[in-house]
Formats: sequence, C-alpha cells, structure tokens
Amino acid sequence: MLYNAVSKADYIVLSSNRARLTIGQLPEKFPYMYQYYQHLDDGSLGYDLVYNGTSFPGLFGFEVNDTKAEEVFSVYDHPEVRIYQRIGNISRDQFNQLLQDGN
Repeated sequence: MLYNAVSKADYIVLSSNRARLTIGQLPEKFPYMYQYYQHLDDGSLGYDLVYNGTSFPGLFGFEVNDTKAEEVFSVYDHPEVRIYQRIGNISRDQFNQLLQDGN
C-alpha cells in the first residue's frame, strides 16, 4: 500500500515532524517506517526535499524560536513542514529492499 502511494504521488508533504522524530528514536520498534524516513531524506525513494520551514511566533518584529519548548507549540501551533518532490521512480522490488534491508 505504501509503495502504491509513493509511486503515484508527485509530492509528499509532512505537516509535522512528530512521527518522523519519534520513529527516528525507536528504529528497532518501527524498522520499516524508520527506513522509509531515512530513504525519503537521502533521496533513494526518488524524492527530493524542496521545502523545509516553519513560522515561528513573533512580536514587534522579533521572532521567537521555540523549537525546544513544549511540544504543543512546535507540533500543533506552528509545526515544521517538509515537502518532497518526486524526481524519479523506483521499482517495487527496490522499494521493498530499501525498507527491509536499509541498503
């Protein structure tokens, strides 16, 4: 199912880093999703990061980077958004090998 979605999409949008960062800390518990995010970031799934940003709160022209603040702010109020654009295709076999083996 994941391959079908990834192989047809022109863009992948991650509207929050919550799952990506949590899974990154628990690769033994979520091996396939860990590999998915790793290979999405390194381009081997055929996608390139074209946008990475957030809109921090500000007042009177001063911006406050609250990345280390309570999760409610950085995840729900103004999350980091990542947009990946498809630049190539990989086969189902390549996709499965990347997620299973990590190579």
